[in-house]
Amino acid sequence: MLFRSGTGSGTVASNPTGISCGTTCSALFGAGSIVTLTPSPATGSAFAGWSGACSATSGPCSILMSGARSVTAAFYLIPTVTGFSPSSGSAGSLVTITGTNLTGATKVTFNRTDATSFTLLSATSISAPIPPDATTGLIRVTTPAGTATSTATLTIYQRPTVGDFSPGWGPAGTAVTVSGSNFAGVLAVGVGGVETTAFTVSGSSLVFIVPRSASNGLVTVRNPAGTGSSSTIFTVTPMPAPLLVDRKSTRL
Repeated sequence: MLFRSGTGSGTVASNPTGISCGTTCSALFGAGSIVTLTPSPATGSAFAGWSGACSATSGPCSILMSGARSVTAAFYLIPTVTGFSPSSGSAGSLVTITGTNLTGATKVTFNRTDATSFTLLSATSISAPIPPDATTGLIRVTTPAGTATSTATLTIYQRPTVGDFSPGWGPAGTAVTVSGSNFAGVLAVGVGGVETTAFTVSGSSLVFIVPRSASNGLVTVRNPAGTGSSSTIFTVTPMPAPLLVDRKSTRL
């Protein structure tokens, strides 16, 4: 006896002839004969494997008829990923993925990192937290019918790391160059706990202006994934005294 399972559709034919399931899903074959079953998924579906007397995950299956045999062929609708929200986040952020035919999902992948958990909300929606160590890239959802991939890229922020900076001291208004990594999405740069948004980022370096109320302390860089701190202190020096020029002159 042949059974079909899954969200999709398809037919199975036998060699020798006898089974054409669709319509005829059982037949009598001689003892000791070998029957080969071949699946044919319908448009929009994929064959996902056998169970029962057949254990192959793809392609035809051959059965030695030494007695009654029961086989199940699984067909699933091919999944798609049409979008996701939000478009950016950091480890632990919950992302809702939309698409079609997501029922039976077995894996959600952020770039090359598998989600540690996910929740199927409906056949068209699934949610998953961004896993630790995931990097910016495409989102993939795997079901028994295959893997669907997003066309858009999810931006994943990593906590900044702060390396060297120069100069190591100066008054308010000084431009300081900081080296490090993960400077994407920087929200603020700080000195001694006082933050400023007066900065520019270029790859693995940034330049910020020491704010007026800053005091001696570590240089910090903050983005949506967290805050990174320098290992050394920036020293804030007093503003230089203004230069006064006496323009009076004496006539002889």
